[in-house]
Amino acid sequence: NVIGILPGTDQKDEYIIFSAHWDHLGIGASVEGDSIYNGACDNATGSAALLAIAESMAQTGPNKRSIVFLWVTAEEQGLLGSAYYASHPIYPPAQTVANLNIDAMATYGEMNDLSIIGFGQSELETYASRWAIKQNRYILPDQEPEKGYFFRSDHFNFARIGIPALYAKGNS
Repeated sequence: NVIGILPGTDQKDEYIIFSAHWDHLGIGASVEGDSIYNGACDNATGSAALLAIAESMAQTGPNKRSIVFLWVTAEEQGLLGSAYYASHPIYPPAQTVANLNIDAMATYGEMNDLSIIGFGQSELETYASRWAIKQNRYILPDQEPEKGYFFRSDHFNFARIGIPALYAKGNS
């Protein structure tokens, strides 16, 4: 895992964690003639977005709360990096007010909708809805809840230890 922090001002002992995973590294077993682990969308896009958010927040800060940027590894191997963080948190879960997880950015242009994976699992959906309305967007519940994506991405390990967590994505 790789972590960075922008210390807060007024509420510096409260933390918002932005997370993304990186884990498609190297060469392995051939799949359809390709042995390179291709992770350009899932999740180089999320990792790059996290870096861009960190850069923007560093330039526009300071923020009242401390902002943590966490790149976790081995999501594809069973959420191992986020599970490790959840078992060995650097910042106390009781003082961590949110985890905003980026799993893969939409690469097909602007979207008007925001689909919340595991809709109904977090009060962060209220905040997401307010911001969506301000941007002339709307919230959709998870379009494929039967696939269990809420339990298959890194935000789940934060939710499991009581940190409000949100994983949302645009739809095509």
